[in-house]
Amino acid sequence: MTIQQDIHVLREAADWVACRDRLAALAINLRLEDLINMIVDQANAFLFLYAESVPNDDSILASIDALRDITTLAQLAMAGQTVRSLLQGKAKTPGINTFRNVMRDIAQLNMEFVQFLSDDVTFADIISGLIMASSDYQWGSKHRDLWQRAFELKQREDYFIRSIYFVKDSEVINLNHRLWNQVANEIEHALSG
Repeated sequence: MTIQQDIHVLREAADWVACRDRLAALAINLRLEDLINMIVDQANAFLFLYAESVPNDDSILASIDALRDITTLAQLAMAGQTVRSLLQGKAKTPGINTFRNVMRDIAQLNMEFVQFLSDDVTFADIISGLIMASSDYQWGSKHRDLWQRAFELKQREDYFIRSIYFVKDSEVINLNHRLWNQVANEIEHALSG
């Protein structure tokens, strides 16, 4: 596929796996600064979404602050560790565990500096994980009963909650579309400059 075709797949946002795969292909054309900026932007997308429902939450405000002025991989790794720690007590909140897992991966980037530069899958995993965390929060915070059942898996039908309800939810679809388009816009901007 061409770069434009890859970007088109991101803009369609119809298939999360396809978006992740196309992002991995596109990442090799980007500078480290561009990759760092996109990670910070998607992390902030999650935190700002969460902050809409709890605007004065100290751990969320401190997490947003920890992600300010990130310009190096070492700063990003340190921020990932800080944010993961700040959100430790929120494990029952939809999307938080996915977000914290991505923050763990980000915290380990400093140790894998060379690998991050050469391994576009790591970048794609981080971005797609952040988008998934936002989607999880969007849906799970509005459907807490279904969210809880999807993780407790007490009944047979609980195994299918995400495929029946989550992926078909119009708000989740719209959020995914908006976030993947944000990534596509940032990639186009990075490649044009």
